[in-house]
Amino acid sequence: LFAFAAVFFQSGNRTIEQSNNSSPAPREYRASVDEMIATQNPDGSWQNDFLTRRNAEALKVCGDPAARIAYKKAVRNLRSRGML
Repeated sequence: LFAFAAVFFQSGNRTIEQSNNSSPAPREYRASVDEMIATQNPDGSWQNDFLTRRNAEALKVCGDPAARIAYKKAVRNLRSRGML
């Protein structure tokens, strides 16, 4: 019984460790503010409309001046295409 319990708890710990190390979200949905700014296209967009809206919202609440500029570019892009 103790051997079974030891195996059970060890396998459970590996599952918890694996779930903490890998997120189901793609990398672009977990980007930091600096990464968002670096990956923004010259027209103010990102890979798709969803990502552009999501990143614009994240940049909007950030106090960084560079983030503010990136946010304005994103909003300009969304407005020019009728998305806002």
